[in-house]
Amino acid sequence: MTVSPPTPLPTVTPLEGKSFGAALTGVDLNSITPEEFAVLREALYTHKNVIIRNQPDLLPERKPAVTGVDDVRIVGRGTVPAGHYGSTEAKVLAVDSHEKFHKYPLKPEEVEKGDTRFFLPEPKNVSIRFDDETDTPPIVTRAGCTAFVDCVALYESLSEEDKAWVEHSYAEYAPNPFEWNKNVKLRSNGIGLDPSDVAKLADLNEIDASPEEAQILPLLWPNNVTGKSALMYQAPAIRKLHIRTSPDGPFTVLDDPVEVWEKLYKLERPFYTEDNILFAPLQEGDLAVWNNRAVKHSSVQFPESYGPRIAHQCHLASSTPQATPATFSAAPW
Repeated sequence: MTVSPPTPLPTVTPLEGKSFGAALTGVDLNSITPEEFAVLREALYTHKNVIIRNQPDLLPERKPAVTGVDDVRIVGRGTVPAGHYGSTEAKVLAVDSHEKFHKYPLKPEEVEKGDTRFFLPEPKNVSIRFDDETDTPPIVTRAGCTAFVDCVALYESLSEEDKAWVEHSYAEYAPNPFEWNKNVKLRSNGIGLDPSDVAKLADLNEIDASPEEAQILPLLWPNNVTGKSALMYQAPAIRKLHIRTSPDGPFTVLDDPVEVWEKLYKLERPFYTEDNILFAPLQEGDLAVWNNRAVKHSSVQFPESYGPRIAHQCHLASSTPQATPATFSAAPW
C-alpha cells in the first residue's frame, strides 16, 4: 500500500520591516481546502492584513466560496474592456477622490503632479500630504495602493489615563449616520470631520432616523484568536460618547459633536506617522484580505494621467457581533 505524503500547507511570512501584515503563499484559491482555509483564517486574525500571493487566475465565481458571500464588484479607475471575466460591454469606472470628501481639497494641479491625501498597481509614486497642525512630512508611496493602520497598536500606544476611559466607555452612533453627516467634510489629513462644518449636520428629526436605530458600541473590539483588543470606531458617525473610567462607575455623556470629534481626534492623531502606516505591497495577481475589526484603511488617490487601475472587491459581513453592545438605549432627541 502506497501512502501519499501530505500536501504542504500554505506558508505565512510576516511582512519585512512592518509591525503587522503577512504574505501567504502556496495556495490556489480556486481549489482551497478546509485545512488551507484554516491557515488563512489564523493568519488573518493574527496579522490583521494578509496578502495572498499569485492568484491571477482566481475566478470571480470562486470568491464567494472563499469569502462566504456573493458580492464581488469591480472598482478602480479606467475602462474595463468588454470580455473582462464575462462582461459583454466596456465599462468606465467612476473613482472617488479626496476632493469629494475634504473641507479644503488640494488644487487640481497639485493632484496632477502627484500630491494626494488620505480618504476613505502602477509603478509611479504619489506624495501623501497631511496639511494639518503637525509638522508631519509627506509620505511617498506607490500610487493606487491602500493604506492600513493597526488599531491594536493604536490602543497600546495610548497613555494609561486614556486607556482607562477607552476601555470602559461607549460610542453612540447616529441613526442613519451617513445621511446625518453627508454635508460635513473631512479634515485635510483625512482623520475625522472638520469641526468648522458642524452646523451642516442634518437635524435627526428631518431625516429617516429613530432612537431605536442608534447603535451604542464599545470603543475596544476584542479578537478571540489573539486575546488582544483594537481601538475601533468610526468618528464621523459618532453623535455621543458615554464615558467612564471603571467597569461599574457612573457615565459622563459628551453630546457636543465638536467635543466628541476633538476627543477622539486627540487619541488617534499622534499615531498617524509613516512608521505606523502599512501600504500593502501588492503585485498584480495578488489578493488582499484584512480584518476590518482590527485595522482602519484608506484609499490612495492618484492622477488620471497615471493610467487605469482595476481591482475586484468583495465585502464580507460578519456572522457575529463586532463587540458587545451597551445595555442601555439612545435617548430621544
